Amino acid sequence: MSSLISKEALEELHLPQPCQLGIMVDDVEKAAPAYLHFTGQQGFREYRMLNTEGAIFRGESVNFVIKIAKLFWNELELELMEVVDSPFHAEFYERHGQGIHHLGFRVKDVKAYYPVFEKFGAPLLCSSHWINKINGPTCCAYFDTTEKLGVILELVGPYKE
Repeated sequence: MSSLISKEALEELHLPQPCQLGIMVDDVEKAAPAYLHFTGQQGFREYRMLNTEGAIFRGESVNFVIKIAKLFWNELELELMEVVDSPFHAEFYERHGQGIHHLGFRVKDVKAYYPVFEKFGAPLLCSSHWINKINGPTCCAYFDTTEKLGVILELVGPYKE
């Protein structure tokens, strides 16, 4: 990891408590029982194939397909992810294998954070938007904070044109 994030940038970021831990696994179906046992949960909140069309990864339009399983562990959502067809997730998996992929935060305005992350050298890696059944139009953005923090940061919030 390189130099620390400046105090000014941290004050500007002012992120809330993390709400999600994204974990890359070789096989969601094989990993799922271990996570259920570890957390004491009976089942997953969400278990499905996620197909996101029109995501932007490193400036290019891409689709990504991943298998996910989500459960809450106290206040933190754990999201198990298995690469099916996603250049964004495959890049991470090829470099690091299984492990923590991202730390997620729910914010009110995702795009307002773009210049702040850029300012301290954490470029936008991937972004997408979709219709969430509960929250309506939703977007996310992943920032390359691996040099500064050792993990990707994800912001999720309402989608705004």
